[in-house]
Amino acid sequence: MVLLELSLLLFTCTSSIAQWQWTSHGRQPVDTGMAYMKSGSGNPKLFGVGDGELQERHWSGSAWVWTNHGSPSLSSEERLASKPCVLKDGKLFVITNKGNMWERHWTGTAWAWTWHGKAHGNVAIKHTTCTCTNVANIARVFVVGTDLKLYERYWSGSAWQWRTHGTPRPGVSLLAEANIDSCNSCTHTLVYVVGSDGRLYRLHVSKWSNPGTATWHSRLSPTGKSVRSVTIGDDGTIGVGTVYITTQDNKVCRHYSPYTYYCYGNPPDSINVAISKVIPVTNCPALTSGSAEYVFMHSWDPKYQRKSRLYALRVTGVNQYSYHFIDNIGKHDLSYVDSPVVWMSGTFPKLFSVNSQGYVDEHFIN
Repeated sequence: MVLLELSLLLFTCTSSIAQWQWTSHGRQPVDTGMAYMKSGSGNPKLFGVGDGELQERHWSGSAWVWTNHGSPSLSSEERLASKPCVLKDGKLFVITNKGNMWERHWTGTAWAWTWHGKAHGNVAIKHTTCTCTNVANIARVFVVGTDLKLYERYWSGSAWQWRTHGTPRPGVSLLAEANIDSCNSCTHTLVYVVGSDGRLYRLHVSKWSNPGTATWHSRLSPTGKSVRSVTIGDDGTIGVGTVYITTQDNKVCRHYSPYTYYCYGNPPDSINVAISKVIPVTNCPALTSGSAEYVFMHSWDPKYQRKSRLYALRVTGVNQYSYHFIDNIGKHDLSYVDSPVVWMSGTFPKLFSVNSQGYVDEHFIN
């Protein structure tokens, strides 16, 4: 593999790249990260889970509105627990603390719940991560079982079915604390996972049949480093299939080719980072004079009074990048939850974050 650890001479960190504004959306509450749903009307919708119930924050066309979707009929001591994963407008999935998966969908007249249960073989599902794809109009949901294997729930054309993809190779399970992510605008379905050996792996599912032939591929790791998390950009021409990872020593790296990584260090004074999907930005003078890839991240360092911070990583070329401070949480006892969710609002990125007291915050450019 090839690792290019970029020179510190190329690194800069400034107080801001634009006039970022902040507003609070209050406390519904939400205690997971938020998931973005692109609606047919163009109005954004965000979903999270708080106190065991599904919460929605959406733009009505004139104002932001909260909607409490509650929870399905659950067994004793069971509650919704995962960050939702969105398949498409009007359909998302969420996992309970007992390892069952539920679907929340819009019927055309009302919202409804559908039970999908445990994974193939009655394996409980970890409630830390899930990801969806709809390549070639084949709906798929990928989850991790408590046995640390990858499972898929797919629509056969007439019914939902489970199948197992196991592990990337013998002796390597999925990393217990790591997330999984997928590319929804690639030619075939691509799912990225982190192995227990610290390497990045990709599951390739062919679009030529349903459910499609699935093949594992190793994408190794940056030289001398172990992968901790992975995100994939889906939006725009730059970000299609663009993979970023974090390492166990908190470096942020871009995966450029099967065995090539470029690492961009980490934000100042940060020992833990949680990164958003990469998003391409063009025609936004407040951020960049041309085109750039942006990754937004929450960082954490317990040595400082304001332990949690929000940063942007701007990448304008293979060896051209900079970190930019956006904001921090004003109270020393608060931290950010999960990673920020980001999408483009016109030519500007818009960020939503959740803090450890259940409040949802928005950052935007005025």
